[in-house]
Amino acid sequence: MLSKYVVQNKDVAVIGIGFRAPSGSLSKSISNTNQLWDSLVNGFDGMVETSERWSDNYCVAGDIACKYAGLIPLDEWKSFDPIFFGINPSDEHVNTIDPQQRLLLKCTWEALEDSGIDPSALRGSNTSTFIGASTVDYDTTNRSPFEIHKNIFGGSLHSISNRISYCFDFRGESMTIDTACSSSLNAIHLGYKTVKCGQSDVSIVGGVNLILDPSTSKSFSHLSMLSPTGKCHSFSSDADGYVRSECVGVVVLKSLEKAIKDGNNIYCVIKGSSSNVDGNYDKSNFYSPSKSSQYENIKSAIESTNGQINASDIDYVECHGTGTPTGDPIELEGISRVFKDTNKQVLIGSIKSNIGHGEASSGIMSFIKCCVMYKNQSFVQNINFKSPNPDIKFNEWCLKVVTEPTPFYKNNKNTVMAINNFGITGSNCCIILSEYKQDIIKKDFNYNKKYLIPFSSNSSTSLDKYKQIIMDQSDTLDFNNFVNNQIKYKPTSLVQRSVIIASDWEEFKDPKNEIKSSNPNTLSNISVKKNNPLTVFVFCGQGSQYNRMALELYENETIFKQWVDKFDNELFKYYGYSVLQKLRSIDDNDTKSVHDHTIAQPSNIMIQVSLFELYKHWGIRSDLIVGHSLGEISASYCSGMIDFETLCYLVYHRSVAQNKTTGTGRMLSVNISAEEYISNYSSKYPNVDIACYNSPSSIVVSGKEHLINEIAADLKSKDIFCAMLGTFSSLHTSSQLVIKDEICSMNIKSKQSTTPIFSTVTTNLFNHETTPFNSEYVFENVLQPVRFTQTISNIFKYIKKKNSGIEVTFIEVSPHPTLSFYLNQMKSTQSPYFNNGEKITIHSPLHKKKNDYDEFLNTISKLYVNNSFNINFKSQLTQQNQNIYIHKSIKKLPLYQWDDKVYFKQNPAYEKIKKEGPPIQHLGVTKELPSKPYQTYIDTKKQPFQWLKGHQVKGKIKFPGCGYIINLFNIYPNQDITISSIEFKTPLVLQDDVSQCLQTTINTLSKNEYNVKSHFKDTISNHWILCSAGNFSLFKHGNEINRINIDEIRNKCNFTKLSKSELYESIKIKTGLTYKGLFQGVKECYVGNNCSLSIVSLN
Repeated sequence: MLSKYVVQNKDVAVIGIGFRAPSGSLSKSISNTNQLWDSLVNGFDGMVETSERWSDNYCVAGDIACKYAGLIPLDEWKSFDPIFFGINPSDEHVNTIDPQQRLLLKCTWEALEDSGIDPSALRGSNTSTFIGASTVDYDTTNRSPFEIHKNIFGGSLHSISNRISYCFDFRGESMTIDTACSSSLNAIHLGYKTVKCGQSDVSIVGGVNLILDPSTSKSFSHLSMLSPTGKCHSFSSDADGYVRSECVGVVVLKSLEKAIKDGNNIYCVIKGSSSNVDGNYDKSNFYSPSKSSQYENIKSAIESTNGQINASDIDYVECHGTGTPTGDPIELEGISRVFKDTNKQVLIGSIKSNIGHGEASSGIMSFIKCCVMYKNQSFVQNINFKSPNPDIKFNEWCLKVVTEPTPFYKNNKNTVMAINNFGITGSNCCIILSEYKQDIIKKDFNYNKKYLIPFSSNSSTSLDKYKQIIMDQSDTLDFNNFVNNQIKYKPTSLVQRSVIIASDWEEFKDPKNEIKSSNPNTLSNISVKKNNPLTVFVFCGQGSQYNRMALELYENETIFKQWVDKFDNELFKYYGYSVLQKLRSIDDNDTKSVHDHTIAQPSNIMIQVSLFELYKHWGIRSDLIVGHSLGEISASYCSGMIDFETLCYLVYHRSVAQNKTTGTGRMLSVNISAEEYISNYSSKYPNVDIACYNSPSSIVVSGKEHLINEIAADLKSKDIFCAMLGTFSSLHTSSQLVIKDEICSMNIKSKQSTTPIFSTVTTNLFNHETTPFNSEYVFENVLQPVRFTQTISNIFKYIKKKNSGIEVTFIEVSPHPTLSFYLNQMKSTQSPYFNNGEKITIHSPLHKKKNDYDEFLNTISKLYVNNSFNINFKSQLTQQNQNIYIHKSIKKLPLYQWDDKVYFKQNPAYEKIKKEGPPIQHLGVTKELPSKPYQTYIDTKKQPFQWLKGHQVKGKIKFPGCGYIINLFNIYPNQDITISSIEFKTPLVLQDDVSQCLQTTINTLSKNEYNVKSHFKDTISNHWILCSAGNFSLFKHGNEINRINIDEIRNKCNFTKLSKSELYESIKIKTGLTYKGLFQGVKECYVGNNCSLSIVSLN
């Protein structure tokens, strides 16, 4: 792999992204970079109506200017998987944790997944965390003055970043940043600095914004900040304010040098950054932006690159671009000053045109937009740009809004972008990004190779959901691409595990090829790190070798083949022939040659050492080692006591020497205890020795062949199992004394082992000072019986004494299972410390009647799935394969599938207010009180109440008497009402910009008779004032209608006719009442003697 990018020591790479962004739908958010890219290219609009969050009455009443927002579905805020993060899953506890914290935890995990870092690898590290956040709406809307806030820190701002650090066990700096709209870009700036300065190896940076409380939107409307049209018209002539939006975004930063070395996913590189504040420099007020401060800050960010980036190198600026009529021109004039001497047209855009203004989270979304543009090598268009804002001098300032997808320039220069963000009270931030280019040397995959494809989750539900998505997408996924990315990017350390062994989709979908966790009900969390069980490698003695042993493994596992070939080449120098070729050339029916010591011993050790190295390649290492007979020779090398050259020297001389003992006798494996053998056979056969103590109920005896045959016949007559071993030497007996001088003359250099190793001669640990591995020991290994039973017993005692845990895994390193049977016999008889062997497992993958490659892969899978081994699955990928897809815009794998439940607390009183909104008529809404009064707030400046200005008395607006009667009609719709009396006490005077509270209360007098009272709250004294009182009943009026003869009355009213204007002017003169607007309902009036007839408009 050749990199076009010249790595600078201080460069910081952007390697992982996790986020949620508005999609324009309340069913699902945008949650991965492919979805975001497709949406941006298609010019999506992420706005939806705010009805999901609060009543439309806020907009009807004019309290909130904009009825749209960029919203993440409320269900996504409510859904959480607390057990995964080690959080008490009780509703009472989780409900007190701000959903902003909860969704940030998910996005942090997803960002680390995307980066190719297993989050468990960062536990306890100096990873820093900086999150931009300004609001705590969840906490605000759930507070009550009458309740104790039991988890006060569940909703605090400082907990937002610290919660991430706590759950992931990050121990670098951790801060929540609140600089208003520039919060999350400032968080990136701070995280970048910790990595650049070496304070942190990795930094988690991001921002969040949740919108629940209408009060903020009411305040922003009062300041004329929000767009009445419901869109961010960034840089456009129809800019009229911004639309609020929700976002959650997390990005992972790491030094570029380390990211390349570790093969992380690299989106782009941060070259510099700067943050400043306006102070009082070139500002019209506290809230307005300063073009001069923004110019200075962008210039400072460029200078921070130490000459790597100049203003002329910048191709694109992702602007704050909120779409306010004054903010956009100020920002762009400041930006233009940076480029005034470059004679270069700079492209600009703002993601706010798509998703609205994420406020504290806006910077991180601008940043993520730039990352996906780098990934897809194209600038994306700004939407809602109809014609230029006349206050922005685009031509003079050499700025151009991107209005259609524009591919990056095809030249040798890296594309450079700047991101500009400013907070409403003056905090400015700028980040400089550069493209990361890499030449990909594509190497063809081995398309027939079987892969172990690991899956891990913290619940079986999550695991099954994830695998099902893969199955469903298999038609659109390239198998080798999928394998590469699944192995490379997905964490493997979680408790619910599965491995699918496959070379194509057909094999992948075959259930027979999957190895699953044995207990699907186990749940865990990311704070629990499962260590490998204590691992004991057991090297068998000779006897189980065969001509085709490990052949499939040799043909399919490169590492194994390399070690076998290396061994064979080294041994060739001693034997003068290829041991491997000689082994393979033995006929299947030749049962003698394969037991020749000069074939059996080197071939066994060659296979054992190569297997040991192969296990190491997969990440499986021994904690303890023990060898049985010849196995001690392999074990001496694998434990670090001797080097490779000494091993080969020793193998040759030992095998040649022992070949001279061929014909000295035979060996018989017997299923009886040593005590039983001694009692029944020792006195009769004094020259037959016990050569191996394999288990409490199994031994090997060794001696002259005719004596061994006699013993075998006797045992068979008693139905006691026995089997003749293949060797033609009586090993581990006095017959080996003939080669003592030859063995003891060997020059063996050894040292203290690096891995603890037990001797089956002494049954204890090797100690280089007291029992060095030398030629004398090698002869004792040949001569003395193999005390395997006592050695294994001592190993268990050693583990117990060291308190190394009850989980123990024995791996037999052998071409065919020989010692596993005995280990199984011994595991259940140990002390209660080991729970009768419940957590002791034994594996011996190679088998002469099975495909040893398949068996090995199965064993690795089982060690991972059932024994919680941390397997190095990446060892399956060559370095080229690991990097083929990294820097391409790949079809992403699914995100972790959360095992979510709903956790959401709602203060009923506040929820009622939000649901009903402000009253938009003069009766109002019911209060949660025993008397259930109706309450409204009347401000005649608000649109629903402006009509009341038509009712004035001597220049003052007064609530009309008929209003109290209409309130009764609205309380009892479609019912007959008889009002027996009503009094008007104190008039309710109304004003613009004053919310007058009017309360209507009904009291029961008898079954169908009631009293009604209306009070208003005096804004000066804060006392309730009675304005109206009356009695009424709810009896049916019957069906009789008293019809009135209109013509008769019309004829009586013959004095005069008044026009509309004459009537209302007359009323004003005589009573002081001024009627206007809707209160002028009479079109004309006829007057007679004690009678009048008016024609009233019903429109």
